[in-house]
Amino acid sequence: MKRKLTALLLTALLLVTLVSCDNTAVTTSPPASPAPPVSSAPSPLPTLSEEPSTPPDTEIVIVNYTTWAEKKEGEFDFSAMIPKLESAEFPENAALINDYFQQNLDKEREVFYEYLKDYEEGYSPWEFVLDYYVEYNHGGILSILFNQYWYLGGAHGGTILYADTVDVTRGVRLMLEDVFKVGEEVYMEKILDYIIAEMDKEHDMYFGDYAELARATFNNMNFVLTDEGLTFFYQEYDVAPYVAGMPTFVIPYSEFSGMLADWVVTG
Repeated sequence: MKRKLTALLLTALLLVTLVSCDNTAVTTSPPASPAPPVSSAPSPLPTLSEEPSTPPDTEIVIVNYTTWAEKKEGEFDFSAMIPKLESAEFPENAALINDYFQQNLDKEREVFYEYLKDYEEGYSPWEFVLDYYVEYNHGGILSILFNQYWYLGGAHGGTILYADTVDVTRGVRLMLEDVFKVGEEVYMEKILDYIIAEMDKEHDMYFGDYAELARATFNNMNFVLTDEGLTFFYQEYDVAPYVAGMPTFVIPYSEFSGMLADWVVTG
């Protein structure tokens, strides 16, 4: 049964092309540098159909990395680091997810080289830099934050954050709804109320209508699990000027008492 499921997942992944939708992890980039296209969003993986069954304290995934670097002096610099998962128990699923990460990088590289066709000699070199941080690794479930920087001319470059939470025991990507055992209306009210309350404490750093923007630009793919809590982030210019960066909000797991799925390790 496991081999059949893995084969189906591999087939599905190979048929998937990069798509743009309301759930894309990338929502915007600064106008000071030409905006990278929405293909910066990750390709889909199959999503969760039932609760993960692996005990949450089981450490079954080792995270190494793969790097890619290309450079032409005075013209461009492309460098990237992506996760490479290893699992003795679930090697096929780890390979599936590694292919997913690699396909995303391949798309970014294609887009960058397409932009390079417009590069004019004598200007500052264009750049693409991708790095990642493993924020959560328990029971075969990993939550990974990707930091992507583009410079395509202009006064300054722009940074995009996106995230993936994956279950290596099943070879699937987890959505925000998979983190909770209550309905979307319940957990979204808790999340947005907390974020806006935090914004109220430093309201001068945000746009005047930050409360409305926090709701309007909230992206339910822009989250990672961490050891401290659920972390949500906004892109540059979503709710604040460029100087504010990408506002990030860590909501302690205690704020979601009785709401979280059983597999979430909260401490």
